Amino acid sequence: MSELIRSVPSYFSSLTARRQIADLGQQVGRASQEISTGLKTDIYQALGRRSAEAIELHGRADRNDGFLSSNSMLRGRLETAASGLAGIRDAAQEFLDLAVGNRGDKGPSVRELQTAARAALDRILPQANLAYNGKSVFAGVDSGTIPLV
Repeated sequence: MSELIRSVPSYFSSLTARRQIADLGQQVGRASQEISTGLKTDIYQALGRRSAEAIELHGRADRNDGFLSSNSMLRGRLETAASGLAGIRDAAQEFLDLAVGNRGDKGPSVRELQTAARAALDRILPQANLAYNGKSVFAGVDSGTIPLV
């Protein structure tokens, strides 16, 4: 029995030594990796209390990236809308110049004005039905439909 009592402390000391050796091996492995790469293996442990600031900065950077991508999409949508409106304005202005210029003297006939109006409308419809990323630009909240038919 006394032999058993003497062997228990030596067993625990041996077990403790094994654990310490394994921990030291892991620490040496991490240190060699950090030295070879120049980067910390656990950045948040290295920062300590300042790790919350790093997490917050990462969140802000992600949010800024989201703003940048949504702003670039909005810029493209607005550029598409601006070009569509310019085309609509040009087509309508050509017809208005013809119609208003002949208001006093009955130059072109009614049928010619109707033909010019139809041609202007045929030029306006494709511009009003422009799409950006598969969604109609001038459809409002119901962007999955064609605004003018």
